[in-house]
Amino acid sequence: MLNSTAKRRLTALIVLLPALFLGVDMENAEAQIAGVARDGFQYETMRSPAMGLRGVVATSQPLAANAGLDILKKGGNAIDAA
Repeated sequence: MLNSTAKRRLTALIVLLPALFLGVDMENAEAQIAGVARDGFQYETMRSPAMGLRGVVATSQPLAANAGLDILKKGGNAIDAA
């Protein structure tokens, strides 16, 4: 049976270990946003990236993306936009 100190240490390990691994691939994610592959190769995207602060609309069609964006701008939500 574990004493209270051992339980706290085990709990801290269980909580902090996944957090360590989540941060490992952040460099690759930032590189992908910038248009740089993992090996440093520059590549061109077919569409320009778009950044948002309060919402996301993702479609393969620009007209559908604009329609979803208009709904969000008018105060709608994802259900309304769908």
